[in-house]
Amino acid sequence: MEPTQVSVQILLPKPLNQRLARWAKDAPGASWPAWGGHITLVPPFQPLVSFETLEQTVASVCVRYRPINLRFTNVVSVPDWTREGYRAVILEPPSDAASGEDMERFAALQRELSQALSDMGALVKPELLDRPFAPHITLALSVSEMEADHMVSQIRAQGLVAEFTVDRVWLLQFAGSHNGGTLIERRDIPLGMRWRDILSRKAANL
Repeated sequence: MEPTQVSVQILLPKPLNQRLARWAKDAPGASWPAWGGHITLVPPFQPLVSFETLEQTVASVCVRYRPINLRFTNVVSVPDWTREGYRAVILEPPSDAASGEDMERFAALQRELSQALSDMGALVKPELLDRPFAPHITLALSVSEMEADHMVSQIRAQGLVAEFTVDRVWLLQFAGSHNGGTLIERRDIPLGMRWRDILSRKAANL
C-alpha cells in the first residue's frame, strides 16, 4: 500500500474557491489545487497514529476557538519552497493585519495545532519548522521571476481580494505525496464544537 501523508488546512468557502479557480484558469502561469484553494496550518506529515486519533486531537484544539474573519488583499512574489530557483505568487493579509485580534487568534490556532500534532507524525519537510507561520493563498507555483512580476502587476490591477470567515479546519489525507498524490480522505472539524457533538453529527449523517 502506498504511504499516506496528512495535513491540516483551511479550505476556502465554495463560492470563493470557484471564483479564484475561474480566475486561475484564465490567468497564464496560475495554478489551482485539485482539492481546492487552501491555507496550510500544519504542513504534510507521515502519520504515526490513526486518522481518527488525529481527528480527535485536532478537535481538542478547535473546541476552544470561535469563528475567525480573514482578509487577503496583498499579492506578492516569493521564493518557491517546492522548487529551487523559481518563484511563487501568493495572496497575503494586508500589512496591518498581523496585530489584529482575528489574525492573532488564527496564529494561535495554528500554533496549538502544530504543537498538538508534533508527536503524531514525521514532517515531510522538517525544514519548515524554522519558517514563521505566514498565512497565504497560493496563486501560482514554479514560475520564473519575470512571469511572477508580470502576474503580480496584473493581479494588483484587477484588485483581487479574498475575504471569508473560518468556522472549521480540514484534516486531509493523501495517498502518495501531498503535491502529486490522490486525496483519499477529508474531514471537517468545526471550531467551538465538542468531540462528542462531532461524533453525534457524524452518526446522524450516516
